[in-house]
Amino acid sequence: MDLRVLKTKKNIREAFLELRKNRSLDDIKVNALCEKAMVNKTTFYNHYQDIYELSKELEAEVLDDFFVSFTNIDKMLTDAN
Repeated sequence: MDLRVLKTKKNIREAFLELRKNRSLDDIKVNALCEKAMVNKTTFYNHYQDIYELSKELEAEVLDDFFVSFTNIDKMLTDAN
């Protein structure tokens, strides 16, 4: 993936998580997110359909990481015996 795309998505995600600390999902507006991420709305919509898609993508990644960590713990425990 293009380095610029990675950086843009990283900025959008970090801005979203920062806004999410103090706002409900329904209270996060694309304009505010784009301002915080220093991207324009067109750029945001090139990557995500809406705030909810971004949220679902982040949730899925967290869950994937969570389950991978359990798989790794199980493997470590099995290997230790």
